[in-house]
Amino acid sequence: KQGVQTVIFSGDDVLGYDSQLKVTASAFQDLGLNYGAVEFSKMKGDAALHRLAAERTVRVHTIPGAELATSTPDDSIQRFSLAARERNIRLLYVRLYLDAASPLDSNVQYIEKLAEALRRGGLTLGTAHPYEALTTPLWVRALIGLSLGAALLLLANEVGNVLALAQSRPTLLFFAGALLLVALAVVSPKLAALVAAILFASLGVCQRGLLSPIPWGGAPLPFVLRRLTRILGFTSLGIIAVVGLLSDRLFLVKADAFVGIKAALYIPLLLATLVWAAGLQADSPAALWTRLRLQIQRLTLLINEPVRFWQIASGLSVLVILAMLWLRSGNEGAAVVSGFELRFRDILDATLPVRPRFKALLFASLMLGIYLCSRGERLWGVPLFLLGVIAVTDYLNTFCHLHIPLLVSVMRDFLGTLIGVLLGMLVIQLIEKRRKPQRRAGDTP
Repeated sequence: KQGVQTVIFSGDDVLGYDSQLKVTASAFQDLGLNYGAVEFSKMKGDAALHRLAAERTVRVHTIPGAELATSTPDDSIQRFSLAARERNIRLLYVRLYLDAASPLDSNVQYIEKLAEALRRGGLTLGTAHPYEALTTPLWVRALIGLSLGAALLLLANEVGNVLALAQSRPTLLFFAGALLLVALAVVSPKLAALVAAILFASLGVCQRGLLSPIPWGGAPLPFVLRRLTRILGFTSLGIIAVVGLLSDRLFLVKADAFVGIKAALYIPLLLATLVWAAGLQADSPAALWTRLRLQIQRLTLLINEPVRFWQIASGLSVLVILAMLWLRSGNEGAAVVSGFELRFRDILDATLPVRPRFKALLFASLMLGIYLCSRGERLWGVPLFLLGVIAVTDYLNTFCHLHIPLLVSVMRDFLGTLIGVLLGMLVIQLIEKRRKPQRRAGDTP
């Protein structure tokens, strides 16, 4: 009766928690009210009500009073505008600064600056409204499932050349798995999206000949860029599959989310390590099995060998890097970000249309690894390549967050990849310039 359109609950829990949440969701529907779901809320029952009332949900961002006390109006304006532009927040719950000398005038200016910042970001001020219904038809899911089956067969062929023997038992098993993936995409698109992220990223970084020597007389930079394009091509197919499978209103309002972010980030890295560091790539399934048994025997012998100090230090360094990457992935990763990096992020937010991910800089490591392996220097080339695989999986991971506008994700990946590739090109060119005088001094034609 009072013209209320959106309801935001205060306190420790939402209305109806925990046994009457369906009643609350029905009331929103019957009264035509929107549910204001506050971003990063710890309120009890919020997640469940979010799902039950997804068709009436409007995402809200606010700055709690404790954080407001240590921020300036300019800081708050930047935070609100980023939330609206980059995370598709539809409603801003703005607390005012009441400790100024002239509270009315200063807060009027604060709201005017905030409105102007939103307009500069291409946003329109008005009444917040929920998303219209969105879902992917079953026949489209089935087609995406066919692409997952094809990716599984191609990946198995790259590792074990299973397609060479059409009647072999391993080949038939992989064909059966491909058919199951079609059914999975229809029945459980959420799980199929995780499979798509793993398969296509793994296919990109496990291709045969990826770390092969450069042909005689070939230019190193075009050689590296061609292989990088192949990697990104397969990975981009995974992006299309993930977005197609998760195009649903539940994911747009973050009532549901991509499952298995860490698995999608690190399983391709594990597979690439087995292929390029452990040599688990063969011309037939039988040969692959033989290599696997040989590597297990070598590992058994290695366990009985004495351990040197440099091996312990190297192992600990790798574990620390992987632990940091693990902690930084996901929404809770900000807890381990340093103050310097947060300030640097603020600078990038203020200067670039969209702030790229820092992991994208590892594309330079990927390129350098391909380059060194092409020159026969696999001792350094393979570890650098494997470190760069993290940039590839993160490139796909950007699109696993469907509540972020697609164009923002495209721009973020484009800028991050461009910076990483330019850095890699620069490093390769510097190495090549240093190599050429050495060849002229000591090499014979």
